[in-house]
Amino acid sequence: MQQQTVQQLAIPQHDPAKNSIFASTSMSLQEVNLFSIPEPILLQLQVFGSIQTITGERLYPWFPKLPTYQIGEYGGFYGPVTTDNHNLYEELPCLGVLSEAVRRSISDTPPGPYASSLNTDELTMTENLLGYLPLGIRDNEAKDIAFNAGIKADSFPCYPYNTVNFNDLAKEGSVIQTIMVHPVPPKIRGQQEKHGNLEVTSLMGEQFLFTAGIVFCTQLWKKGSTKMSAKSWSCAIPVNRTWITNRNERRNTLPLQYRQEVFRLTSEFGQSYRTQIIKVFMMKKRNATQQH
Repeated sequence: MQQQTVQQLAIPQHDPAKNSIFASTSMSLQEVNLFSIPEPILLQLQVFGSIQTITGERLYPWFPKLPTYQIGEYGGFYGPVTTDNHNLYEELPCLGVLSEAVRRSISDTPPGPYASSLNTDELTMTENLLGYLPLGIRDNEAKDIAFNAGIKADSFPCYPYNTVNFNDLAKEGSVIQTIMVHPVPPKIRGQQEKHGNLEVTSLMGEQFLFTAGIVFCTQLWKKGSTKMSAKSWSCAIPVNRTWITNRNERRNTLPLQYRQEVFRLTSEFGQSYRTQIIKVFMMKKRNATQQH
């Protein structure tokens, strides 16, 4: 890690970056109103909020209202994929996409890629569409989990607004929001940028912040700047050139000083590290279950 001298303030203990997930932890369920949220997802939600940076400056989040559209008979989408919303589909989990993935997984559709509801005559969705993956072989017992929740291959229950009260989450967020994650151009053809080597840079020099940055990727930049290389991040093909122009517009909200590369972590293979963290969760959960 390249290092320069920077005067730093202490990171608050409530910050999710301090969570023992990156050392030793057990996977638990934490309840918010009527739903139980697995700890990894809860941690991701708790990353967002106001923070005090190492310079003592206070930064406050702005959560613009997301567009909500119905595609076919199902809601929860951001609308047909366009220049204006492709970044949302690539960076924010979409309930419409995720619910379709669940419905497809419990259907009799054979393993392999399936036609997304967002496909058009001009665009075909790719695995860069968050929540979309080709289907594998599904076990009937696993399907029963969805069936027991009232989900069917052709229907998905919808819940009213405010079913989950996100105000119950901590209003203080994490300094992870200022960690910059830069993909190294993939050497393997067809590899997704976020799954390949990632360089992490920051004003702060605490090692666990860099590893947390690889997991949460709150400031993940997109590198591919040609129609061919942009396939490594674009949610659909063929890639529209205007998508390349505005691919990082959601990364321009932080003040410029937080993009300074004062500290840099040697590139880490993103997908391998995230898989390692998930295995830690599973192992600790299994051990905790056996102890009880």
